[in-house]
Parts: sequence; structure tokens; C-alpha cells
Amino acid sequence: MTRSPLDRVRQEIDTVDAALVSLLARRHRLVTRAARLKSSSNLAVVDANRQEAVLSNARRSAELHGLAIDLIDRIWPEMIDFWVTYQNSLSDQSGMLPPASGTRLNQLVQPQEPHH
Repeated sequence: MTRSPLDRVRQEIDTVDAALVSLLARRHRLVTRAARLKSSSNLAVVDANRQEAVLSNARRSAELHGLAIDLIDRIWPEMIDFWVTYQNSLSDQSGMLPPASGTRLNQLVQPQEPHH
């Protein structure tokens, strides 16, 4: 039996989703490494300048790929907040990191003008 064009597209979406999960797992491992490095250098979890750079880089990349910046503005702050909370939980469990002073992501995410 032949699969419909929709079934083939859905299979490709499933493949992309699996790749996204793999990339998120890789990012998680890197965040864990960063947390250890912050601990050994006695640095705070939150670095507002780094958060701004991460969001700015993601927006720029989205623009280059023709992706709506609004999507980035919804996903990246959630992702960053998740990993800040994760790093804080490592700190709480082991006392390994100075506490975060809070994130500024709501201030960083401002509505973007539509690109024409």
C-alpha cells in the first residue's frame, strides 16, 4: 500500500522532531557542563548579557532561515527559564552554584515589527 503525500510529510516531521529532541538533549548536557564551570569559578547562574546574546543570536538565525521571530520570542525565553531553574536546582541540591539573581527575559522579549 502506498502512503499518501500527507503521511510522507508527517514522517518527515517526526524525523525533524526526533532531531530536535536530540539537539535539546545535547544542549542539556552543555548546560550541565556550564553549571559546573560556573561553580568552579564561583559565578552566578544568571548572566543577563549572555541571555541577551542567546536571544539575539536565535532571532538573527530565525530571520536568516525565514522563520517568524515571534516563534523564537515564545520558545527561547521558556527554554532559558527552564535551564536557569535546572541550574538553580543543581545549586540547591549540592550548594555548587551561587543563586541566580533572576532572569530578565520578559524585558528582553519585545514585540518585533513584522518583516516584509
